[in-house]
Amino acid sequence: MDLLTIIVSAIGFSLLFNIIFKKFNIPQVIGYILTGTVIVYLFGLRNETDWHTLNHIAEFGIVFLMFTIGLELSIDKMRSMKREVLVFGGVQVIATGFLFFAITYFIFDIEIKKAIVIGFALAMSSTAIVLKVLNDTKDIQKPYGINSLGVLIFQDMAVVPILLMVTLLSNSDSSLSELLIETVISAVIVFVIIFLIGKHAISYFLKFAAETKLDEIFVGAILFIVIGSAALAHYFGFSYSLGAFLAGMVISETKYRHQTQADLEHFRDILLGVFFVSVGMQIDVSFAISNIHIILSILAGILIVKALIIFFTIKYFSNNQTAFKTALALCQVGEFSFAVFELSKANSLIDPSLHQLLVLVVVFSMIVTPFILKNIDKIAEKIFKNKILESSLINTDELNNHVIICGYGSVGKRVASQFKAIGAEYIIIEKDLKEVEGGRNYGDNIIFGDASKKVLLKKCHLERAVSVIVAINNQEALRMVCEGVLELTKDVKLIARVASFDDKKLLEDLDGVEIVYDKDEVAKLLVDSSLICKI
Repeated sequence: MDLLTIIVSAIGFSLLFNIIFKKFNIPQVIGYILTGTVIVYLFGLRNETDWHTLNHIAEFGIVFLMFTIGLELSIDKMRSMKREVLVFGGVQVIATGFLFFAITYFIFDIEIKKAIVIGFALAMSSTAIVLKVLNDTKDIQKPYGINSLGVLIFQDMAVVPILLMVTLLSNSDSSLSELLIETVISAVIVFVIIFLIGKHAISYFLKFAAETKLDEIFVGAILFIVIGSAALAHYFGFSYSLGAFLAGMVISETKYRHQTQADLEHFRDILLGVFFVSVGMQIDVSFAISNIHIILSILAGILIVKALIIFFTIKYFSNNQTAFKTALALCQVGEFSFAVFELSKANSLIDPSLHQLLVLVVVFSMIVTPFILKNIDKIAEKIFKNKILESSLINTDELNNHVIICGYGSVGKRVASQFKAIGAEYIIIEKDLKEVEGGRNYGDNIIFGDASKKVLLKKCHLERAVSVIVAINNQEALRMVCEGVLELTKDVKLIARVASFDDKKLLEDLDGVEIVYDKDEVAKLLVDSSLICKI
């Protein structure tokens, strides 16, 4: 069967499955995976060489996904995510890897080298599925979404030392010190080329491309940057997606960020579809049926163990609901484990039957993930229902001539403290349950909820309020809250505090919003103080 027939059939099956699944509200990822399995058996593509090229093409779905994530994260924002990346991500990978190693080695009596590889491969989560769903639902901006993103970034970086470890375990002649030195030198070179040299070169390159006023030239320039950065990272031993992620961060600092996002969205989605098809192609149906009880038992154990580790890691820094949602979002095993298992099999670290069992466990965990993410709010609210309701039991009916404060961060707390000092009436809306509990203990009039929800704003009697103060650090949420208030009424004074120039620009097109920019206000105070001193 020729390649064109296979491609046309794959497109046809994926459309058919997803049209049917859409009627039953089943995630489209499942349709792509099922397409891959059907194509393999329909055309007899059981030989790995038949779809090895497809796997390379499919990997670029993750490349473009990580690039678009990089576009959302400026260097300043990455600095603010040190805790999520280094602490949450580092603890999760190390703790999960060692625990799965211990279980594999001591309980299942698997050889120590195999156990180490399996343990750390299972510590990986699915960047492709988790970030796609979080982007589609806009949950990437929520606390659990930010936590998930931070952990996934660390996991992506951890793939490099894990693959090095596989090479080292399979080759006794390899020197650990030499491999580490090579990796550090490579990391420095990649950083210098992409960030220091590339930052200026990319900006000028995009400027010239944009000046042509030809869409195909600009899109071609972006594709060149993405694929070039991915190839550069891969040449120095890192993953394609890590190079693309760094390139995205560089472009996020330029004025071409939003146009780039719009132009590449469809490339990303198409290639991600190809990636999920390639995942489905790795399913051996006969092996899966004969070992389904083993696969499901291992899968259940992995999901529970990973969820518990992530929950208790994040619980210390956040509320139970955010920690629980993060744990549910990341409890699966991800696509990077395929690369680890494939390299291990090629180096005779794991045998073919164990390789197929592990691959099927990963695939099944990826199939379950969209359903978990789709219902994550319902699951979390059901488990923490009593606590949430208890924190929201405040009578709002008597509110009148009051101020609504959206956000209980450092600024929100200071504003509330000032209102309390002068005896003014106010109510605070905060969606971090831990902050809500702290505010209630401090005596503040605070309720749990999302301030962007119009129902909640109505419950706080927005129509009777004097003003609304929005003190939220999240860009997406900041915009949504302001839009929600303006849609309900334009008679209430709306004040939005912004911490960056990007936040300020985000709100400038909204009529009726008084923007208070931290740096401008500090500058005014400094000027006023200096003039007073002079007088």
